[in-house]
Parts: sequence; C-alpha cells; structure tokens
Amino acid sequence: MRYKLLLSMEVVTYLVGLKAPTRRGLRDLIGRIEDDPLGSSEAIEYDSVGRLMHIAIEGENALIY
Repeated sequence: MRYKLLLSMEVVTYLVGLKAPTRRGLRDLIGRIEDDPLGSSEAIEYDSVGRLMHIAIEGENALIY
C-alpha cells in the first residue's frame, strides 16, 4: 500500500528554494516514506501529548511525521 504524505506550504516553499541535488534527495526520501512509513524512519520520539513521531534524515534535513 502506498501512503500519501501531506506537506505544509512552509515545507513546499522550503523545498523549492533548495539546490536540485538536495531537493531530489528529499523527494526520494518522501517517496520511501510513502512506500514504507514505518521502515523509513531513523528514530522515533513522542510529542507532548504522547503521539508517536517518526524522524527520517536526508543530508542536513530531517522530516518528522
């Protein structure tokens, strides 16, 4: 099953401003998260109300979902 990863406009604006290789790396990471959200994270944390958050890192950027 392929999942949809929704991004805020702030993230979309940030992605547009990146250099092409960095943007491609993050786009590939987003694709891997869509394919396998649980297997794509490198770390997990819990937010202030106890919800599980996955963290995936690509270069100097991290996606938290």
